[in-house]
Amino acid sequence: MKNLLYLVILTTGFCSLGYQVTWQKYLSVLVGSEARSATIIISIFLLGLSLGYWYFGFFSKKIKERKKLLKYYGYIELLTGAYAILFPTFFNLIFDSSLASSSNLFVQLLITSLLLIPCTFLMGATIPIMTAVLPDKSDDIGLVHSKIYGINTLGAFVGIIFTAFYLVPDIGFELSIIILGFLNVLSSLIYITNKLQGEVEDKEDNLTISNNFNEKMILAGGLVSGLISLSLEIIWIRVLAFTIGNSYLVFPFILSIFILGIGLGSLTLKNINSETFAKCLRNSIVLTVLPFLLTPYLPLFISNFRVMLLSHDATFYLFYTVVYLVLIIMIFPGVFYLGRLLPFFYAFLNKNKSNYSYRCGQLYFLNTVGTFLGAVFFGYLLFYFFNLETIYKLLIFILFTTSFYFFKHLLKKNSILICSLSLLLALVLPYPRKYQIKGLFRDRTPTHYHFKNIFKQTLKSDKTQKSDVKIISFQDGANSTVGLVHYYNPTLNDYSMMVNGKSDSSVRGDFGTLSLAAVLPYLASEKKDLSVATVGIGTGVTSGLVSSLKRVKSQDIIEISSAIIDISKDLKEFNYDFHNLPGVKIHAQDAFQFFKSANRHYDIIISEPSNPWVMGNENLFTQYFYSLAQKSLAEDGLLLQWFHSYSNSPQAITSILHNIKQHFDFLNIFVTQLGDYVVLASNKPYKLNIDDLENDPVLKKVLKKLSLNNNDRINSLRLFNNEQIDLLIQVNQRYDHDIFTPKLSFNNLKYFFLGKATLLSEIMPIMIKNLADNSVDWELKKRINKMILNENCDEKGKSNQHEVTNQFCTLKAKLFKDDLETIQNNPKSLKALDSYTKLRKYTIIPKDLGFLKKYCVTNNSKLLNKILMALTDDLFFKEFKNCISISKVSNDNKNKLSFVYQAKINKFNQLIQSIRN
Repeated sequence: MKNLLYLVILTTGFCSLGYQVTWQKYLSVLVGSEARSATIIISIFLLGLSLGYWYFGFFSKKIKERKKLLKYYGYIELLTGAYAILFPTFFNLIFDSSLASSSNLFVQLLITSLLLIPCTFLMGATIPIMTAVLPDKSDDIGLVHSKIYGINTLGAFVGIIFTAFYLVPDIGFELSIIILGFLNVLSSLIYITNKLQGEVEDKEDNLTISNNFNEKMILAGGLVSGLISLSLEIIWIRVLAFTIGNSYLVFPFILSIFILGIGLGSLTLKNINSETFAKCLRNSIVLTVLPFLLTPYLPLFISNFRVMLLSHDATFYLFYTVVYLVLIIMIFPGVFYLGRLLPFFYAFLNKNKSNYSYRCGQLYFLNTVGTFLGAVFFGYLLFYFFNLETIYKLLIFILFTTSFYFFKHLLKKNSILICSLSLLLALVLPYPRKYQIKGLFRDRTPTHYHFKNIFKQTLKSDKTQKSDVKIISFQDGANSTVGLVHYYNPTLNDYSMMVNGKSDSSVRGDFGTLSLAAVLPYLASEKKDLSVATVGIGTGVTSGLVSSLKRVKSQDIIEISSAIIDISKDLKEFNYDFHNLPGVKIHAQDAFQFFKSANRHYDIIISEPSNPWVMGNENLFTQYFYSLAQKSLAEDGLLLQWFHSYSNSPQAITSILHNIKQHFDFLNIFVTQLGDYVVLASNKPYKLNIDDLENDPVLKKVLKKLSLNNNDRINSLRLFNNEQIDLLIQVNQRYDHDIFTPKLSFNNLKYFFLGKATLLSEIMPIMIKNLADNSVDWELKKRINKMILNENCDEKGKSNQHEVTNQFCTLKAKLFKDDLETIQNNPKSLKALDSYTKLRKYTIIPKDLGFLKKYCVTNNSKLLNKILMALTDDLFFKEFKNCISISKVSNDNKNKLSFVYQAKINKFNQLIQSIRN
């Protein structure tokens, strides 16, 4: 029976952390920031557990019969599962309310508490109740407690992996948490129907390991161990984002390693005494300092491995497996020993046979209060005042000072010396961060800094190193780490905004896109005194240009990162110093929250988020966001949505277009520069017009710089019109991407790793395939013909318009290559006649009466039928009617001729009559 109970403890751990992963996804939608959502979910999750530990530790004292206590626990697990099943309903009620529009951290903590604490409070029953039920004698209590804690934590580890990498990506948030809830309910039935015998108090009185520690310091140790563990967990989430990019892998990678370390640390604990406690405490300090000292060198180390690999599907999985193993080597040892501290503190607590489960709940309550404080203050709030290095060092100092008390009472002078030396190294050794700012995870081929001494390369100052990349400034904000990087060489002088190591905008390299994002909707709107809302700042070029245009009266800028807002001030030479322009108001909040609470209608909304493989940004490509944008626009308002071809799959692009199309009737896609596109959407028709160019000097200067200073050139940027976008959506595969079923971050990460790009022209072959597919209706084929085949191309397959339309001409040439070869090589075949008909229909080749005359004297009935069918086309008929030998046409075929050409039957009758006469 006990083995079965241990298995169920594993299952409940699986469910609990599966809930946490799913709740974190829900919360990222609610608050907008991945850093904030991780902080809030971890802190509130553990706060709820702490309340549960406290209450159920006290509750377990009241029930003496093991069977009855375990049965009560079964009902608790039943309620936990039921609450999880109903959670999507509870979340939607709050998400649709005005509470969800608040960007205040403490309001968001309150909302999350209302959502999570009922369930996490119930989860807190596991450790104290099972610690009361399972031990048979006093000698077992310490080890059984460690075993319960360890098994439950290992279940949590498996739950993280399975939920993060399988459930959520495949079936979305709602179904994932419902499945976990049902699993929880099934597990509860085993507890409810248990047949354990005996009393929970049937143990000896002496349940405490001998020690001379102050009781309050033991409890304080439990609080500090929780504070350190969770603070380090959140800091490592940020460190990993610098190293591999802020993808969906970051949160589950770090969370799972911490859970695994804590679980195995507790599970493998065999000897609980003062000697092993001192070793554990010493190792936890040393192995916390060592990874801290190595974190600056981790990005280059990982990058060296990445550039050794080919960009291939197989190496994608190999790379991230190796990254995970490296993280285990670096993080796991320290967490392993930190995970052992709590069982030690429990063993040292003064307790007896009547209160040992209560003392367990009390200690775990303080431990999880520590985790709450660590997550909220050290993992988030302190980043408003200190950088990552300072906060990490502060945590090491707190761990050392707490440990010093225990070493002193244990008379462990050697441990004090070793830990003091570790602390000294952490305080005095340099902590270079240039490769955390530059984001080496974007490198796919070796550069000048690869395969050299990692430590020397990282320690080199930009001032002494021969490099064309300099870090101008950086800031660890609460939501992200932002740096301003200067690229310079004889042909380039550019500044780039780096967010968590990824370039999110550059003033020169992205000038075309940043400028046209402001110009295109401006030209499409005929109103005066325009009001504009811009989502995302980046370098601020778009925002600055918008407010510098003549007809723009006001602009609301929505940017969730305060660090980006601050650092963009350093680029006033390039962004028109928009911070000081009249009519500009900057809102440091999430776009969802802003538009949900907006009480005005805008003429233009410009959305320029980062790439959707970056966590959090995919929410700005959902139907939910476009519904908010549509409601916030005036009746004839315009939405401009930027998207890109690089790191974006064809399905992702189609998904974005589909989601926009659900809320806007008229769409056009414009190319802004290589790899960058924008969708200009509205519910009323519009056209681009720059007739008032002379009256708008800023606009004139920008368009002149872009060589787009007339209507023809501006309109040549249009790649797809509304009808063609409908076609793209209709014939291409897409993801069902929305806020509760996100797909872009999961699916686009591989495209980012491979360095792949999806040119919109690559979607064309799918249409061509459909053109030849009999299952496609003729109306659709006509639309494809109009879109691709009627492009104006010269003899070399090139276009005399904008260079982007050359993609269509190239496709057109490829499409008919086989037909041209057939006519040349087999001019009298049936296939050649088919090819000629097709090529003439789409004006690929000139009229060739000599070619037709080869068929005018034929007696081949199959060829005659082919000719008759070909005459259904006007162009072919006009060319062929003068050479057809009617004498060779049988009466049956004449009737067929009349039948297949009913629209012109009178002309056919006249033709036949004239031939007979």
